[in-house]
Amino acid sequence: MKMKFIFIVLLGLSNLISPAWAAFQIVDIRVRGLVRIPTETVFDYLPVGVGDEVDVKQSSEIVKELFKTGFFRDIDLQQDGRVLIINVLEHPFIRKIQISGNRNLDDEIMNDLLKASELIEGRIFSEYSLKLFIEELKEIYIDRGNYGADISSAITPLENNLVNIDIEINEGPVARVQEIRFVGNISFDSDALRRESVFDGNIFTNWVSGKNKYSGKKLDQDLENLSYFYRERGFFEFEIQSKDVEISQDYKDVLLTITLSEGALYKFGAISVDDVGVLPISEIRDLITASQGSVFSRTAIINSRIAIQNALSNAGYAFAMVNPLPTIIREDNRVSFSFAIDLGPKTYVRRIDISGNSSTQEIVIRREMRQMEGAVYSREKIQRSQERIKRLGFFNDVLVEVEPVVESTDEVDLNFYVEEKKTGSLTFGIGYSEDERGFIQAEVSRNNLFGSGRQLEIALDRSKIKEVYELEYTNPYYTDNGISRGIFAKSKKLDGSTRASAGYIANSTGLGVRYRIPTSEYNAFDVSGEYENIELVSVDNTPAEYTSFINKHARNKGVIFKTTFSRDTRDQILFPKSGYVASVSAETSAPGSDLEYYKLLIRSQMHYSLTPNIVLGLNAGLGYGGGYGKMSGLPFYRNFFAGGASSVRGYRSRSLGPRSETQFAGVSLGGSRRFLGNANIYIPLPGLRNGDSTRLSIFIDSGQVYADGEPLSISALRFSAGVAFSWFTAIGPLALSYGVPLNEEESDRTKRFQISFGTMFP
Repeated sequence: MKMKFIFIVLLGLSNLISPAWAAFQIVDIRVRGLVRIPTETVFDYLPVGVGDEVDVKQSSEIVKELFKTGFFRDIDLQQDGRVLIINVLEHPFIRKIQISGNRNLDDEIMNDLLKASELIEGRIFSEYSLKLFIEELKEIYIDRGNYGADISSAITPLENNLVNIDIEINEGPVARVQEIRFVGNISFDSDALRRESVFDGNIFTNWVSGKNKYSGKKLDQDLENLSYFYRERGFFEFEIQSKDVEISQDYKDVLLTITLSEGALYKFGAISVDDVGVLPISEIRDLITASQGSVFSRTAIINSRIAIQNALSNAGYAFAMVNPLPTIIREDNRVSFSFAIDLGPKTYVRRIDISGNSSTQEIVIRREMRQMEGAVYSREKIQRSQERIKRLGFFNDVLVEVEPVVESTDEVDLNFYVEEKKTGSLTFGIGYSEDERGFIQAEVSRNNLFGSGRQLEIALDRSKIKEVYELEYTNPYYTDNGISRGIFAKSKKLDGSTRASAGYIANSTGLGVRYRIPTSEYNAFDVSGEYENIELVSVDNTPAEYTSFINKHARNKGVIFKTTFSRDTRDQILFPKSGYVASVSAETSAPGSDLEYYKLLIRSQMHYSLTPNIVLGLNAGLGYGGGYGKMSGLPFYRNFFAGGASSVRGYRSRSLGPRSETQFAGVSLGGSRRFLGNANIYIPLPGLRNGDSTRLSIFIDSGQVYADGEPLSISALRFSAGVAFSWFTAIGPLALSYGVPLNEEESDRTKRFQISFGTMFP
């Protein structure tokens, strides 16, 4: 840019050097050559006016000032008596910019680059700006691995001093890393280091997702991964000495050579921490995962620092700083650390502000807060408040900002930003599951009724085997201390004659109320009572085991009580990454009901983050039921079942457990006891980020259903293993699984591929 300015100044001076030029007093100024620039604009920039005297020096200033405007390519001054004549040649204006060939570079990046280069439609055109744009664009393509990218431009002059700019891009192939060489690696062979590379793929991943495509950002990530690999294994002084990128002549292949210095293998020396008197020193030491004599690990130091800072933050010291200070003892290959703590002042929350809730009443959000105004700052309580607000289901996102109070050293304000989502819906959909085949669903719901947090739902669920109508109204804060109350009514018609399990018809209606009573931050007690009226009818494929019961109890009325005690520490309801939920439930009919029975269920679900992208999920459930009073056993329509997409995948739905021994031999009857268990490894779907609406899992399932008097034998359990994909789409949840039975018997009914769409799944 400086070179250009010097050139312009010299050009202006050369125009003024003329033997015919003489000093004179200006009586008039005339500008010639203007096409789009108004004359008044030129006069605004002139350093002289009518009546001023002009000489060679002042004429040089005139040219300088006019060139500074950037409007003109050439300026020439002439004298006609005492009239100053200014001859100009304008820069053209850009009418249109057309770019073609940018298949792999989106328009947003291109537009930002045009603006940065000052190439904008309707503005003055500069060849220098065009050259700058092309150079910057080439750098972007090179950084993305398009070393052979060719960029050409054409300028088309138009009337009224306008131009069109056409830029044609031939991106060429993206160079792929064909080989990675390491120099200086002694402790680990090159194959081990290549496995840490983001470029290390196979034929499938290289072809489908372009894993070995080169880019500068990926190379930076590769070097960071290499440093992490070594420093996690004790090489405290590891360094990358150089990186060399060699491109083939056809710009298609890349050879990377990375030269490194491993340094010595270090172990931890003494570990000490400041005693600041806020927390017991023993408690702070327990937060340090690094231990004397163990191999140095950078992560151990970072995690220890974060754990100490979080503990101090929960104690009210929001701005506490923890600095791990190393001391290197090279003769022993040891590195000692001293955790220096700067507490800062104890912090209080002055005010909590909420924004973004245009529909939701503020009280709905505030009653989920665990951090109170005027109280000591607690990072743990703030995070829990954020989690509770998210779990309401009314918001796409909840962000928290901590803002120090001006002129106060010990106060902060909290700003909660919520992004509301639609909580009212009228939906109609179709779906498919192995058990019900095709079905339709219609639902009118309002999960945040009038912004109050209350819920109203009217639903229809109809398929070949069922017809369900439901109405429910829930007030999550029926009392100020968080007790919720729901009132519900339902009508259900079930025709099981087409199912793989035993067939029958059941028509029922119910009306009830349920309460949820929180007993602590993570624990809750649920209790409900329901009046139920049920009619049972046998059909052609009803086995004798069911027919005898139906003949005695065709019409039944009673009151059903259900109670559940649960503890839920999951970080989120949908696809949790950490925490667990455990519950103990009991369902029983009231004494004096037509059918007197009980059911007990114990369930647990745990999630552990193995890495930022890999989650281990463990699930187990045990069910037990029976009759009391005048009932000798559990009513058959309350039996437990297993098999299918929601329990033991790889086996047909509801197919496990006791079978009929009558004319419908082999038909599943269900049982009074059940065990289910599975383990899942959740991983990101290749080619997609690890989001909140999709998950891919590798699973092992187990389960079995047992009849009254049948021993709970582990050898009777059925096992399967496979892969599953779950996706909460905009029109309903989708579950796909491919399960392989591991110990099926000849009489078992198996089905490896199973699909469920349009209904919720576990």
